[in-house]
Amino acid sequence: MFKYDLSGFVIEFGYKNMNYVELTGNENAKSIEEEVLSFIEENGKITIAELIRKTNTSKSIVGRCIYKLKKEKKLERAGSDKGGFWKLL
Repeated sequence: MFKYDLSGFVIEFGYKNMNYVELTGNENAKSIEEEVLSFIEENGKITIAELIRKTNTSKSIVGRCIYKLKKEKKLERAGSDKGGFWKLL
């Protein structure tokens, strides 16, 4: 969708039911992190694709969320990418 305001043209890329949030201080970011942790707690072998589908977000958002949780030492990956599992710390 194109919009025009006093600063110029703005292009918005809309996704149906897509909750795009920056994982830097936004209160919605915490809810996505909590969702991801909850899904991982239910199934430690859950894939990134399943997390994307269940959280109704994008690959980059789930990736940033996992990166942040790993950095905060709340989550780690055990084993290989294909045959491993997620561990909550």
